Amino acid sequence: MRADSISLFIGDIHLSESRNDIVTAFFYFIDQIAPMADHLYILGDLFDFWAGDDIETPLTIALAHHLAALADHGTRITFIPGNRDFALGKRYAKQAKMEIAPSELILENEDILLLHGDELCIDDHAYQRYKRWIRHPFILPLLRMLPKSYRLRLAAKIKQKSAQSTARKIMDVNEAYTEQYFQKREVTRMIHGHTHRPATHDYEGGRYRYVLSDWDTQGDYLKLERGKITRHQFNIADFQP
Repeated sequence: MRADSISLFIGDIHLSESRNDIVTAFFYFIDQIAPMADHLYILGDLFDFWAGDDIETPLTIALAHHLAALADHGTRITFIPGNRDFALGKRYAKQAKMEIAPSELILENEDILLLHGDELCIDDHAYQRYKRWIRHPFILPLLRMLPKSYRLRLAAKIKQKSAQSTARKIMDVNEAYTEQYFQKREVTRMIHGHTHRPATHDYEGGRYRYVLSDWDTQGDYLKLERGKITRHQFNIADFQP
């Protein structure tokens, strides 16, 4: 990473046809703001749910077009899977001209760990059990082989269950476990989303955890420039149709 390079970080956009204001605001971000960056990192839950690369909608097609145009402009795009779109695969990534990264990524020159964030919410035992099952190396390929109609019905059920869970609030990270994560990964900074609790937390030893906001009332992104991380926001209401 060059000393004068710029990286942007976003997550939890939850794009869906039911929130045209968020879609419009996100396209504005991709077309007008993201081109300043050398690298855009999407830290999961780009979509409200992903039922398969073979299920195309006007939204998925339009987004792929906008992201590919950004990549053609010269901005590298890296996607880390979230709990809503972990099934997003190579086919769609190729259309959008973005790379799919592992569930964790360390920017070694910047000493930063990137992840979606659900890994840190170990107190949500039911979700962690579900995650281990749904992302098992044998289960995910089988799910992708199921008929589209079944996957769409399954997606609707999972979205409904997730909405009920969100209404009760997503559990926050386990702080003791998070401190262990810092030590195990040997980094001083961490960026994640998932919890929908935007903040900057500081820890002993000069460690910092930056939490991205979900996109609901505000668009939210972090900017890394010359080693400094800053937060930037804009109102989603400005993009009402």
